[in-house]
Amino acid sequence: MGRYRSKYGPIKALTPFPFARSVVIPRGIAGPYCVGGHEDGFGRALLWVGDDNRVNQLVGYAAQAVSPPDLDALIEAVSDRRRCTFRPICLEAMHSAQLTSPTWTWTYDLNTGSWHERKSYQALFSRIIGGIKVFEKWLCGDNNSGNMVEITVATNQEIGTPIRRACRICPVIKFPAGEKSRPRRFLV
Repeated sequence: MGRYRSKYGPIKALTPFPFARSVVIPRGIAGPYCVGGHEDGFGRALLWVGDDNRVNQLVGYAAQAVSPPDLDALIEAVSDRRRCTFRPICLEAMHSAQLTSPTWTWTYDLNTGSWHERKSYQALFSRIIGGIKVFEKWLCGDNNSGNMVEITVATNQEIGTPIRRACRICPVIKFPAGEKSRPRRFLV
């Protein structure tokens, strides 16, 4: 993956370089840590913040934008995108990818295709750093203490602090056709 385009090259056992360029994807990457989903044990999707200030998902050999306009505006407002990180989080059957900047965190739920903001208790963004599968467990770093912790549903806390929860409601429009509308939220 490069700044302005990404290349795919299968191994063809050529000399002196074993790869042969097959496809060029005209979408680069915004920073060195702005890609997620390539980690062992994840395998649901490859996601990255592109040079167009949008989150893209690799579908076949094409980049498909998956971020909402609100997130696109937040990404564009980040002055140094090298400080953004994109990492997977798996919790039983829930697969998500978390995009964090110095001032906010958004999470993409790959099961539902929806986005939501994620803030730790009394913080602007999530304390979770990274995500890696080790010994059949998903581990992450804690931004506050620097410790490694396990991501699990066995606790209702986030490293000793309450978990912020939100309830999303949508007004019904043209019932029963079921047109989608933008969710409104309130904190519990």
